[in-house]
Amino acid sequence: MELPLVSIIIPTYNRAALISETLDSLVSQTYSNWECIIVDDLSSDNTLQVVSEYCEKDGRFRVYKRPEENKKGPSSCRNFGLEKANGLFIQFLDSDDFLAPSKLEQSVHEINSSHRTGKEICISNFQMFILTAADATAPYCHLHSGLFTFENILYKWEELFTIPIHCGFFSVELFQDFRFPEELQAKEDWIMWITLSKNNAIVSFIDEPLALYRKNPESITMKSDALADQIKVCHYLKNILTESQFDKLLFKIISNYHKTNMELKLKIEAMKKSYGYKLERLIQKGFKRLGLLN
Repeated sequence: MELPLVSIIIPTYNRAALISETLDSLVSQTYSNWECIIVDDLSSDNTLQVVSEYCEKDGRFRVYKRPEENKKGPSSCRNFGLEKANGLFIQFLDSDDFLAPSKLEQSVHEINSSHRTGKEICISNFQMFILTAADATAPYCHLHSGLFTFENILYKWEELFTIPIHCGFFSVELFQDFRFPEELQAKEDWIMWITLSKNNAIVSFIDEPLALYRKNPESITMKSDALADQIKVCHYLKNILTESQFDKLLFKIISNYHKTNMELKLKIEAMKKSYGYKLERLIQKGFKRLGLLN
């Protein structure tokens, strides 16, 4: 029996130094019937050259440039990749992350072990790393099969857990009516998980670290403008949630920001009462009296 084709979609931008390791993790897969669609977001380094070498050596790799008329960003690139995909299953992967060698094989087996409906998602656990997969450490959150409900994904996201996008393995039918919101530069994966769970996706879980997530301080998911991103996301979610769901979510977001601000205020007050802070202020006053500080 012919193995079902898996489409792996990788958006990339200026990852010449890292993407080879990502692509090598695909070459090492124990499951062979896959295609990899790499969508370059008009990189300014030699990412295209690096990727093109893989395409020449292995016909399962294909690379495209994001059309200039399309919006910039991972959402646009993933949507372009979905249009090019031929597989029965979709595996998303960022261009600085890895898949464990058996990720595709175990995911296909998990979904095919029951009657397939076209709404399946297989989620695996993950580990984190900075430089190499050999240095992988425990994940930043504890994933388990009881987490993946619509309510938890909507109301507990970031507070209790998140799911790195490459932990997921998706039936292609789930994307017939969904595309990533291209106006968002962050949290677009959360929108995906909300939408698919709201549409009653059937989720199974493999409690093994089959995805490896790179801790990258420069990545967009690590940037600090969280409030602006949250406002944009809320504007988008208002159109897909019921009024009561949206009101509950908005209340929770406001409560969380209030709690965070109060905790920060208490930390600042405690710092001001500390001996080190008082000493620093005393030194500053002395320098000002001596005319050494403005």
